[in-house]
This record gives sequence, structure tokens and C-alpha cells, in this order.
Amino acid sequence: MSGPRQMQAADEMIKGKGRKAAQSATLHDIAAASGVSISTVSKVLNERVGVSPNNRARVMQVVEDLGYRRPESKLRSAPDISSVTIVTFDRYAANDHYYVDTMRGLTDEARQLGWDLVLDLAHINEGYTRVDPKTLFRRGKPESVILLGLDQPAVIQATVEIGCPAVIVHGMDPLMRLSSVSRIIITAPIWRPGI
Repeated sequence: MSGPRQMQAADEMIKGKGRKAAQSATLHDIAAASGVSISTVSKVLNERVGVSPNNRARVMQVVEDLGYRRPESKLRSAPDISSVTIVTFDRYAANDHYYVDTMRGLTDEARQLGWDLVLDLAHINEGYTRVDPKTLFRRGKPESVILLGLDQPAVIQATVEIGCPAVIVHGMDPLMRLSSVSRIIITAPIWRPGI
């Protein structure tokens, strides 16, 4: 759907929703009225690249017409944070380009937010497999924590017990007590039979 038919559909949706639109409009509604995908609407609302100027303007017009308001997220309503402690393996901080680059990005972001940054290097045993949670947070209770590449159950438990905001980067909590984010990097072509 494009052109006049698309605009007519948007007008009908806006008229049909009336004042209730601000409370109930969804990304799906905006996408349908704009004639774009939900992911495009998300990119526009989050000010990300990859959307043509025409589509961006159309989505923003529908957002305004529907009176759409973003729901409050936990991040927006979270208590103010002034410092973050990044905990990672000592060997990652010195020898692993992925983790060094990730730490650089995290420190740049913390600096932009005006946060104090503490880097806590976890020393691992000789088998390079376990961290003693008693060696973590030697500088006292952190205000917030990023576990970078550390997802060992004892480390996660020690972090959970502190009770501060925490996230695992490049790892996961199988009990889902902490949020996590990961990045998958494909460095070689994926083999598929018959290709």
C-alpha cells in the first residue's frame, strides 16, 4: 500500500482511535498506518540509522497523529546511577581484542553519561576456569555492575546478592536473575549442504 490509499488508511486509523490512541497505539498500529515494517518504526523511534528520510518523516507524522507516547521503561525509571563497576577476567583485559574493544565502548559510554568507572579484574585459578567470588568487588559494594564475559554461577550469585543493577555482557544467567546481551560474530562462511 502506498500513496493516497496509505494516507487514507492512516487517517481512518487515527479517526477510529480518537483520544484513546495515545494510550493504546502500538508499534504495529504505527507500522500499519505508515506502510512500513515494525522494525522500521522501532528504528525511527530509537533514532537509529537505516531508514530513508521519507519513511522517517512518514512514521513521525503517524506517531504525532496517533499521539503515541513511549511506555516508561525500567531504564528510564531506574534510580540515578553515578558509577559502574566492570568485572572481567584479567586475561581478557590484556589479550583479547573483542573484550578490549567492548571495554573501550563501555568506558566511552560511561564517560558520556558522567559515570565514574571502576574496572575490577577477576583473577582466575591456574586451570583458567573458575573465579573465586570472594575476590570480586574488593573496593566495596558497587553501585552497578557489568559482568563482561563472566557468567559462572558463583560469580552471578555473588552479584545478585549485592542487589544492585547488573547486566552480563557476552554471557548469560541460566536462572535469568540478571539481564544479558551477547554479540555473535561470524568469521567464516556458513557451510550449507548443496551450496
